Amino acid sequence: MSNTQHEQIIRKGYAVAEAMDVPGFVNSFTPDGTFTDEAFGNVFTGPKELAIMLQVFGNAFPDMHRELHRIYSVDDMVVVELALQGTHKGPLAVPGGFIPPTGKRMNAPCCDVFRLVDGKIKAFNCYWSAATVLAQLGVSSRASPWYALSPRRRSTRRRLTATPRFRRMSSTGWRNSACSAVSRTRSRGPADSEDRRLARCDARGRSQRSVYHRDPRHNVDLSQANARPPSRSPPGTSRFRACRSATSRASRD
Repeated sequence: MSNTQHEQIIRKGYAVAEAMDVPGFVNSFTPDGTFTDEAFGNVFTGPKELAIMLQVFGNAFPDMHRELHRIYSVDDMVVVELALQGTHKGPLAVPGGFIPPTGKRMNAPCCDVFRLVDGKIKAFNCYWSAATVLAQLGVSSRASPWYALSPRRRSTRRRLTATPRFRRMSSTGWRNSACSAVSRTRSRGPADSEDRRLARCDARGRSQRSVYHRDPRHNVDLSQANARPPSRSPPGTSRFRACRSATSRASRD
């Protein structure tokens, strides 16, 4: 099939989605076709799952419209630049819960990538901007739950939260601290960053020792703990004879 025919097939698929024709949308796929929600990393396969995202957006945005900007067709691949538009009048289902209706308008960029086989969709990968949608609906990206992040960012957060450094940081400032640490390391270079890390560790150890020395709860003067004990006077010296005579007088008394 020619590129023009592939473009017509995709345009027809968008028209079916605009009309919320679920059976027609499912029939536009091959029997083993897949729909991938790249924003949350979900893959839908089979007639019972292919139309899930169509219904999710249809329930949350009853006036859902897909504004097509550009369509590129090469061989069996079709790429579409578009915008998702609609008014949030129903609950938006996301992994882990629902976002209640806000009545706000959505106009988010999106990129759809199709692979066609024998005039039907073999694979449909939808790259819609979840961060833009959440921001336009009034859901702060800083206060958004973990499921509002992409799979790569979720795995990054899990790695960061498992480190002792994260447990020492506040819940509101861990992102800025982690990002600034990365930027400082990149600007200094590996050798310089290692030297500075060792210097920080040495300074931290000195500060802890100084606090420990002046802590009134300790009965021992730790600043003198490593001092060399006085050596005993060898026999025959005046100090040794004086100590021996004092000891003998004390025993007689």
